[in-house]
Amino acid sequence: MNPTFKSRWLFLLIGMIALVSLSSCQREVEEKVAFKIDELICPDGQHLVEGKLLGFQGIRAVVVNLDTREVTVRFRTSLVTGEELRQTLLATGFTVDSVSGDPNARKRLPSCCLAND
Repeated sequence: MNPTFKSRWLFLLIGMIALVSLSSCQREVEEKVAFKIDELICPDGQHLVEGKLLGFQGIRAVVVNLDTREVTVRFRTSLVTGEELRQTLLATGFTVDSVSGDPNARKRLPSCCLAND
């Protein structure tokens, strides 16, 4: 094999390895979203919300504030979207940002969550 040919292949191989290394070092994009949940008034509701949201890949943090009835979620946008999280909470029966959740699922919420109904 010609030495020039070998050096070209070696150069090409090193270039490909460098390219793969650079692409894997790209910074992951994180986003934070907050939802107001009317029924978020009790520890049972808090655990339900946390469990639903932490079931997604890419969730970095879920912070529930029962006093303000808000949940803040930090997540990787390459794995999940804020809209997917919102739709999951609505499908669980919660009222999210003044939008009513699934009425059938609402019937299955813990009774303490519905104390204000």
